[in-house]
Amino acid sequence: MTSASSRIYRFTRPQQNTETSKLKRTSRGWRDSCGSTLRRASPQVRTWISWEFSMTKLVEHFTGRPVHVDVLSEGRAPYFLDERSLFDTAQQKFGRVREIALMDGDMPLLLARTLIPSATAQGRNRRSLQLGNKPLGQLLFQKKSPVWKTRQMVLLNRSRPLWKAVKRVLPAAPASLWGRRTMYLFRGHPLLVTEIFLPALLQKTTPLTDLHQKFLF
Repeated sequence: MTSASSRIYRFTRPQQNTETSKLKRTSRGWRDSCGSTLRRASPQVRTWISWEFSMTKLVEHFTGRPVHVDVLSEGRAPYFLDERSLFDTAQQKFGRVREIALMDGDMPLLLARTLIPSATAQGRNRRSLQLGNKPLGQLLFQKKSPVWKTRQMVLLNRSRPLWKAVKRVLPAAPASLWGRRTMYLFRGHPLLVTEIFLPALLQKTTPLTDLHQKFLF
Protein backbone atom coordinates (compact mmCIF):
# COMPACT_ATOMS: atom_id res chain seq x y z
CA MET A 1 0.00 0.00 0.00
CA THR A 2 1.41 3.41 -0.99
CA SER A 3 1.66 6.02 1.73
CA ALA A 4 0.19 9.48 1.18
CA SER A 5 3.64 11.05 1.34
CA SER A 6 5.02 8.83 -1.45
CA ARG A 7 2.17 9.13 -3.91
CA ILE A 8 2.98 10.59 -7.30
CA TYR A 9 0.48 13.12 -8.60
CA ARG A 10 0.29 13.87 -12.28
CA PHE A 11 -1.14 17.21 -13.37
CA THR A 12 -2.20 17.81 -16.91
CA ARG A 13 -2.31 21.30 -18.40
CA PRO A 14 -5.90 22.32 -19.18
CA GLN A 15 -6.68 22.13 -22.85
CA GLN A 16 -6.89 25.63 -24.30
CA ASN A 17 -9.37 26.26 -27.04
CA THR A 18 -7.31 26.48 -30.24
CA GLU A 19 -9.52 29.19 -31.69
CA THR A 20 -9.28 31.33 -28.53
CA SER A 21 -5.50 31.04 -28.28
CA LYS A 22 -5.13 31.96 -31.95
CA LEU A 23 -7.28 35.05 -31.45
CA LYS A 24 -5.15 36.14 -28.48
CA ARG A 25 -1.91 35.77 -30.46
CA THR A 26 -3.15 37.74 -33.44
CA SER A 27 -4.31 40.62 -31.23
CA ARG A 28 -0.75 41.39 -30.18
CA GLY A 29 0.36 44.82 -31.29
CA TRP A 30 -2.98 46.46 -30.53
CA ARG A 31 -2.98 48.28 -27.20
CA ASP A 32 -5.49 50.43 -25.31
CA SER A 33 -4.97 54.03 -26.45
CA CYS A 34 -4.06 55.60 -23.13
CA GLY A 35 -1.15 56.37 -20.82
CA SER A 36 2.34 55.20 -21.77
CA THR A 37 1.12 53.56 -24.97
CA LEU A 38 -0.27 56.84 -26.27
CA ARG A 39 2.93 58.67 -25.35
CA ARG A 40 4.89 56.45 -27.72
CA ALA A 41 3.35 58.31 -30.64
CA SER A 42 4.22 61.81 -31.88
CA PRO A 43 2.01 64.77 -30.88
CA GLN A 44 0.57 64.78 -34.42
CA VAL A 45 -0.43 61.12 -34.17
CA ARG A 46 -1.84 61.59 -30.66
CA THR A 47 -4.11 64.31 -32.06
CA TRP A 48 -5.81 61.69 -34.25
CA ILE A 49 -5.84 58.79 -31.83
CA SER A 50 -7.38 60.90 -29.07
CA TRP A 51 -9.93 62.67 -31.27
CA GLU A 52 -13.48 62.20 -29.95
CA PHE A 53 -15.52 63.81 -32.71
CA SER A 54 -16.02 63.41 -36.46
CA MET A 55 -12.78 62.32 -38.10
CA THR A 56 -13.90 63.71 -41.45
CA LYS A 57 -14.53 67.13 -39.92
CA LEU A 58 -11.04 67.21 -38.43
CA VAL A 59 -9.47 66.14 -41.73
CA GLU A 60 -11.29 69.01 -43.46
CA HIS A 61 -10.13 71.39 -40.73
CA PHE A 62 -6.52 70.64 -41.66
CA THR A 63 -7.03 70.51 -45.45
CA GLY A 64 -9.08 73.71 -45.47
CA ARG A 65 -11.53 72.22 -47.96
CA PRO A 66 -13.95 69.28 -48.32
CA VAL A 67 -12.53 65.81 -48.82
CA HIS A 68 -14.25 62.96 -50.63
CA VAL A 69 -14.72 59.25 -49.95
CA ASP A 70 -13.20 56.69 -52.30
CA VAL A 71 -14.89 53.34 -51.63
CA LEU A 72 -12.24 50.66 -52.12
CA SER A 73 -14.47 47.67 -51.36
CA GLU A 74 -17.75 46.84 -49.67
CA GLY A 75 -19.59 43.59 -49.16
CA ARG A 76 -19.79 40.44 -47.07
CA ALA A 77 -16.30 39.28 -46.16
CA PRO A 78 -14.39 37.47 -43.39
CA TYR A 79 -13.12 39.44 -40.42
CA PHE A 80 -9.44 39.39 -39.55
CA LEU A 81 -8.62 37.15 -36.58
CA ASP A 82 -7.58 40.07 -34.39
CA GLU A 83 -10.88 41.84 -35.17
CA ARG A 84 -12.96 38.85 -34.12
CA SER A 85 -11.40 38.94 -30.66
CA LEU A 86 -13.16 42.26 -29.96
CA PHE A 87 -16.67 40.94 -30.43
CA ASP A 88 -18.65 39.25 -27.65
CA THR A 89 -18.33 35.93 -29.42
CA ALA A 90 -15.40 34.50 -31.35
CA GLN A 91 -17.96 32.96 -33.70
CA GLN A 92 -18.43 36.39 -35.31
CA LYS A 93 -16.38 35.54 -38.39
CA PHE A 94 -18.18 37.21 -41.29
CA GLY A 95 -20.12 40.39 -41.88
CA ARG A 96 -20.31 43.45 -44.03
CA VAL A 97 -16.88 45.03 -44.49
CA ARG A 98 -16.38 48.50 -45.95
CA GLU A 99 -12.94 49.87 -46.79
CA ILE A 100 -12.56 53.49 -47.88
CA ALA A 101 -9.94 56.18 -48.31
CA LEU A 102 -10.51 59.83 -47.45
CA MET A 103 -9.06 61.77 -50.35
CA ASP A 104 -7.86 65.34 -50.79
CA GLY A 105 -8.05 65.48 -54.56
CA ASP A 106 -5.86 62.55 -55.68
CA MET A 107 -4.02 62.35 -52.36
CA PRO A 108 -5.09 59.65 -49.85
CA LEU A 109 -5.10 60.97 -46.28
CA LEU A 110 -6.78 58.28 -44.22
CA LEU A 111 -7.69 54.63 -44.71
CA ALA A 112 -10.75 53.31 -42.87
CA ARG A 113 -12.17 49.82 -42.47
CA THR A 114 -15.63 49.35 -40.97
CA LEU A 115 -17.09 46.04 -39.80
CA ILE A 116 -20.87 45.89 -39.72
CA PRO A 117 -22.21 42.65 -38.18
CA SER A 118 -25.45 41.31 -39.63
CA ALA A 119 -27.35 42.05 -36.40
CA THR A 120 -26.20 45.69 -36.52
CA ALA A 121 -27.55 46.19 -40.03
CA GLN A 122 -31.08 45.01 -39.21
CA GLY A 123 -34.30 47.02 -38.72
CA ARG A 124 -34.04 50.79 -39.00
CA ASN A 125 -30.24 50.56 -39.14
CA ARG A 126 -30.38 48.73 -42.45
CA ARG A 127 -31.16 51.79 -44.55
CA SER A 128 -29.03 54.16 -42.44
CA LEU A 129 -25.93 52.06 -43.03
CA GLN A 130 -26.27 52.14 -46.82
CA LEU A 131 -23.67 54.89 -47.01
CA GLY A 132 -22.56 54.93 -50.63
CA ASN A 133 -19.91 57.66 -50.92
CA LYS A 134 -20.89 59.35 -47.66
CA PRO A 135 -18.44 59.24 -44.74
CA LEU A 136 -19.52 57.12 -41.78
CA GLY A 137 -18.94 60.07 -39.45
CA GLN A 138 -21.82 61.88 -41.10
CA LEU A 139 -24.08 59.18 -39.64
CA LEU A 140 -22.34 58.53 -36.31
CA PHE A 141 -21.92 62.18 -35.32
CA GLN A 142 -25.09 63.71 -36.76
CA LYS A 143 -26.56 64.43 -33.31
CA LYS A 144 -23.97 63.77 -30.62
CA SER A 145 -20.82 61.76 -30.07
CA PRO A 146 -21.64 58.04 -30.23
CA VAL A 147 -21.01 55.63 -27.39
CA TRP A 148 -17.88 53.51 -27.71
CA LYS A 149 -16.65 50.69 -25.48
CA THR A 150 -13.16 49.88 -26.81
CA ARG A 151 -10.43 52.00 -28.38
CA GLN A 152 -7.00 50.66 -29.29
CA MET A 153 -3.95 51.88 -31.19
CA VAL A 154 -1.26 50.13 -33.20
CA LEU A 155 1.90 50.76 -35.18
CA LEU A 156 0.83 48.86 -38.27
CA ASN A 157 3.34 47.11 -40.53
CA ARG A 158 3.39 44.74 -43.47
CA SER A 159 2.79 41.69 -41.27
CA ARG A 160 -0.80 42.82 -40.70
CA PRO A 161 -3.57 41.77 -43.12
CA LEU A 162 -4.79 45.38 -43.39
CA TRP A 163 -1.47 46.30 -44.99
CA LYS A 164 -2.80 44.97 -48.30
CA ALA A 165 -5.38 47.78 -48.34
CA VAL A 166 -2.67 50.30 -47.38
CA LYS A 167 -0.63 49.27 -50.42
CA ARG A 168 -3.67 49.70 -52.66
CA VAL A 169 -3.99 53.39 -51.82
CA LEU A 170 -0.32 54.07 -51.10
CA PRO A 171 2.03 51.79 -53.11
CA ALA A 172 5.09 53.59 -51.71
CA ALA A 173 3.95 53.29 -48.08
CA PRO A 174 6.57 53.66 -45.33
CA ALA A 175 7.56 50.63 -43.24
CA SER A 176 4.93 51.35 -40.59
CA LEU A 177 1.89 53.55 -39.98
CA TRP A 178 -0.06 54.49 -36.86
CA GLY A 179 -3.70 53.62 -36.58
CA ARG A 180 -6.55 53.18 -34.13
CA ARG A 181 -9.70 51.11 -33.93
CA THR A 182 -12.88 51.84 -32.03
CA MET A 183 -15.81 49.61 -31.17
CA TYR A 184 -18.79 51.96 -31.37
CA LEU A 185 -22.30 51.12 -30.27
CA PHE A 186 -24.66 52.33 -32.98
CA ARG A 187 -28.18 52.30 -31.54
CA GLY A 188 -26.96 49.63 -29.12
CA HIS A 189 -25.25 47.42 -31.72
CA PRO A 190 -21.48 46.96 -32.31
CA LEU A 191 -19.70 48.66 -35.19
CA LEU A 192 -15.90 48.33 -35.45
CA VAL A 193 -14.04 51.17 -37.19
CA THR A 194 -10.30 51.01 -37.91
CA GLU A 195 -8.52 54.16 -39.13
CA ILE A 196 -4.97 54.33 -40.48
CA PHE A 197 -3.31 57.75 -40.63
CA LEU A 198 -1.35 58.23 -43.85
CA PRO A 199 1.77 60.43 -44.20
CA ALA A 200 0.08 63.22 -46.18
CA LEU A 201 -2.42 63.67 -43.34
CA LEU A 202 0.22 63.84 -40.61
CA GLN A 203 2.17 66.44 -42.62
CA LYS A 204 -0.86 68.74 -42.39
CA THR A 205 -1.48 68.10 -38.69
CA THR A 206 -0.71 70.43 -35.83
CA PRO A 207 -1.35 69.22 -32.25
CA LEU A 208 -4.63 70.39 -30.72
CA THR A 209 -5.07 71.33 -27.08
CA ASP A 210 -8.02 69.85 -25.14
CA LEU A 211 -9.63 73.28 -25.16
CA HIS A 212 -9.25 73.55 -28.94
CA GLN A 213 -10.85 70.11 -29.37
CA LYS A 214 -13.79 71.15 -27.21
CA PHE A 215 -14.65 74.25 -29.22
CA LEU A 216 -13.47 73.35 -32.71
CA PHE A 217 -16.87 72.08 -33.92
